[in-house]
Formats: sequence, structure tokens, C-alpha cells
Amino acid sequence: MTTVAASVITYELGKRLGHEAAAAEFLRQATRSELDTGSDAGDLPAARCVRRLRRLADVALLHDAGGTSIGVSRSRQFTLALATGADVWLSIDDDLDCSSDTLTHLLGALDPKDEQIVMAPYWLRQHSPCVAITLDPTNPLERITSTGARLRRALTGGVGRVAVTRAAMLAMVKAWPGLEFLDGDGERRIGMFIEFIRAGWWYREDFAFFSRVPRSTRVEALLTGYTDHAGQPLRLETADQQTMMQVPRDILRMRETCGEEGGFTDPLRGHVQGRCSFATGHAGRHSWQPPEEPKK
Repeated sequence: MTTVAASVITYELGKRLGHEAAAAEFLRQATRSELDTGSDAGDLPAARCVRRLRRLADVALLHDAGGTSIGVSRSRQFTLALATGADVWLSIDDDLDCSSDTLTHLLGALDPKDEQIVMAPYWLRQHSPCVAITLDPTNPLERITSTGARLRRALTGGVGRVAVTRAAMLAMVKAWPGLEFLDGDGERRIGMFIEFIRAGWWYREDFAFFSRVPRSTRVEALLTGYTDHAGQPLRLETADQQTMMQVPRDILRMRETCGEEGGFTDPLRGHVQGRCSFATGHAGRHSWQPPEEPKK
């Protein structure tokens, strides 16, 4: 069975109850027994989602009740999910619900050995309605999974309901060295959601994350199923017909490799000239890669 590190940030619950009480309350909601006949009307949508997920996978629950900076909180959960060794990291916003079928399709679209990211679209809470995805206009081909789900290549999207394979997470860490920071608890985390400004665009945490995804990773949007974001339902079959997120013009270029030329010393070959294989705009030193040896 697939192992899933499911992360949930409950800022409002933490503010209302305090960190410790919020953690206990969310755990109670997320692990409610099927034999419990009490109403779950007051449970968070994320808790209902976790209960459904537990029927489909082995779940490690990562809960954060004190996330005041969304970029820091999501970076923290990325790091903790990676540390669990789980096959898949699933990010779940506390006010976002989805059906069991949607979770089945989401997990069924992934091969933990491959670099993959699959997101379930949902309505964004803003004045002008739009869905939290941007499909790749250069790749209109669809993929049909073994569960019968329809997927299309995407550039970016909201991370309220996104699944990332461990292979994809490791590829991002390799491509983006130098993003470590000291968290409030004294532990070192990986700032994969650190925001920045580039070419006049504010790369908020979701744009920042997807801008760091290597080209070797397949990013897709799930177009079969159902989501409900704070009372706004969306049939995913219609998501590609809706207005989508506006993205920075150079978000594709951000996913290219650095390519800067340089040299390094090899113990056997001496000085070798190569190109940096890290992602464009990376922090820290370059990683010089020599040209491939010609095949004999």
C-alpha cells in the first residue's frame, strides 16, 4: 500500500483554541472511528479528507496549528514529509474537501518511483472567480490513468490539494541547494516555498514552489472528480473550461537549468570544463557537470 505524508495547516483553529488544544482537536476529528455515530458537521473539511485517505493508504499525519507565514509553514511541511520517507506528500488545506473517488484518482495517477506532481483543481477565494491551476498551452495531450481519470500537463497551481512523489521532492532538493533556514523550533528546514520578486512579478509561495520544479518532473492537473473549497464546489471535469490562474511570464524559464560554464578538478582527468546542472536562479555554488563521454 502507498505511504502518504498528509500535511494540514489549521491556522484559524490554532488561533481559536491554542496550539496544543488545536492539535488534539484536529487529531480527534481526523481519526474519528466509523463506529462514531455523532455528527461530523463541525469537523474541518481537511479532517474528513484525511479520514477518507486513511482507507486508501498508510497515512502519516503532519499537522501545523501555528502557521502564520504560509511560505514558512509549507516549507516546514515539505521538509517534514521528506523526512518521513513516505512515497507521496499530500498537501491538504483545512477548508478544502474532496470525494473519496478524487483521492483514489489522485493516488492512482502517481508512480512513487517517478518524478510526478498531480494537483486537484479548486475554486480560488477571490473577487474574480478562477480555478487554482494553469494548464500548459504547449502540451494539450491528455493522459488516462488505470482508475479512469483524465489528466493534463500543467505549469502551476494552488497547493491546497497537491500530491508530490518522493522522487520529485528529492529532485527539487538536488536542483535547489542553499535554501536551508533555521526554523522557530531550532530545526533546519528547506525553504522550497520561499517567495521572491522577479521581472516585476511577486512569486507568492505556490508560484515560488512550482518555479523550482525541474523540467524532468511531470506536473499534471487532475480533471476527474470533485472538490469543494469553502463551500464552492467544482466538478473537475469542467476545470479546463474555467478561467485559470494568471502566472508570471517567465515561470517556464525558471524551470530551466542554470547552464553556466565553469571548471572543476577531477582526480583522474585533471581540469574538466562543464556546465552547471542546477536550476536557473539557484542559491549557493554551481554544480559543474562534464559533457557526456562519447559512446564507443
